[in-house]
Amino acid sequence: TLDSLTVTRDAESVSNEYYAVVNHGTMTLEEGVRVDAPHAGSSLVENGYVDGSGQTEPVKLVINGGSYIGGLNPVKNDDWGVLEINGGYFESGAGNQYCVVNYNDLTINGGTFVSDYRVVWNGNLNDTYNKGQVVVTGGDFTAKQAYMFYNKFDEELGGGASTTEKGFMIFSGGTFKGDNTNESSMFAGRGRVQMGR
Repeated sequence: TLDSLTVTRDAESVSNEYYAVVNHGTMTLEEGVRVDAPHAGSSLVENGYVDGSGQTEPVKLVINGGSYIGGLNPVKNDDWGVLEINGGYFESGAGNQYCVVNYNDLTINGGTFVSDYRVVWNGNLNDTYNKGQVVVTGGDFTAKQAYMFYNKFDEELGGGASTTEKGFMIFSGGTFKGDNTNESSMFAGRGRVQMGR
């Protein structure tokens, strides 16, 4: 558990484009955590593996608070990643990018998410460690672009012509603000989207 941490990736160069925080085990980030970068070299927080084909166990990150601003995407939930967001402030400063990129298992119960583009990108490549599953029970989401939540599945990501399409997004709560926040314009891509409210 990290109660207090400040990380600023302040120089843009090939040697300084790695993630600022990486979790390959179990980690909890609390209110005193501050992570930011003024450029888009890579995502700020990486939970899981870029290539999980050689791994067998999930990793878990819980974000209860803190501030995550900038980078390519503030948070990336990668192969084998289980990510639970209960609070915090997430702001995407890169063009055409997202506050959270998810490849596996993401639950958002709270937090504030602000993007000039879209808020959450969800991808499904397989049913083992790239499940592409999102559950939203709460949170405050603001995006200027239509389709603030985006689904992509394996044939679109280079996984072949046959897609399982078993990834999903399920919503039972949250506040959604932006230029296009009616249900028909909030979601883009393929796969199941369920509004439970």
